Amino acid sequence: MEEARKIKFLIEATNRMLQYELNGRELASARNEKVSDEDWTLMYDALSDLRRLSLTLSGREREFTESLEDVLSGFEATVDYCFDDERSECKVLLDPPKKGGSPSPKRITLLYALDDASRRLFGRRCTWLFGEVPNEEYSESAFLNDISSCIHKLAEVLEEKYGSFNMEGKCAWLREE
Repeated sequence: MEEARKIKFLIEATNRMLQYELNGRELASARNEKVSDEDWTLMYDALSDLRRLSLTLSGREREFTESLEDVLSGFEATVDYCFDDERSECKVLLDPPKKGGSPSPKRITLLYALDDASRRLFGRRCTWLFGEVPNEEYSESAFLNDISSCIHKLAEVLEEKYGSFNMEGKCAWLREE
């Protein structure tokens, strides 16, 4: 990808990541609302952008992006399973994701791996509720809150690195402070 197109994509992707974070936080705060198409759309759209981003980034940024992508992919089935249940009742670390389900080692491992990738890139984990809330109580709302936090951290890194560029057409140049 030529450099100007890459920078333009990264600036646009950063803006979309910030929007995903906002949408995710809104959904997470609506704990008593039902899992809906909005949950699915958020995860699908973010996953699509993360897949493109991971091809563009390198090093720890790429590692973190791929880990975030793995988490969203690994949790897709919980959204389907919990569709039309309240977000607070969908226990995403259980299999099936309902009270009485067994812990899902795969989804738990994916979140640990995301926090490990976060520590390597940011110096601290990006989730707030994972590991703080018992696995059997970790809900779709908690998951959306944590994913939104991780997406925000990625957006901060991209904004810090690429947000100082101006774009016009195919041209990109460093913004003067």
